[in-house]
Amino acid sequence: MASTENKKKTILALNVGSTSIKSRVFVFWGDKEKEIFSWSKGGLDSPNGHRKALDELKNGLIRRGMLAKIVAVGHRVVHGGPIKSGRLISAKEINVIRRCSQLAPLHNPFNLLGIQEAARWGQKIVQAAVFDTAFFSCLP
Repeated sequence: MASTENKKKTILALNVGSTSIKSRVFVFWGDKEKEIFSWSKGGLDSPNGHRKALDELKNGLIRRGMLAKIVAVGHRVVHGGPIKSGRLISAKEINVIRRCSQLAPLHNPFNLLGIQEAARWGQKIVQAAVFDTAFFSCLP
């Protein structure tokens, strides 16, 4: 029988906004969860600033021995156009986010940057997105 340690899943929640980045790392096992890390940075005003901040986050995760344990990254994305639910991220979702950047120009490009940077962190990291438009499409 596998130990509880082997069944633990470490997941990064990442919200790359127009001027800030917020993140939290959670460990899930069975029906339990625990937040083990929280990091944020504000005052960002350019793609280069966002890239540097994401690199700072990555280095912090490495120093704490967490990056190698992360199996998934969940992203908050502002505009998903026709997407009405959370999705695993593939080339199709990236194209939708890119096309919807004209509808959310202050947010979607930075949301996409977070997805692209996290993809560079490890081949085994699954990425998923939840879209604000999915939430709002369900309101009466």
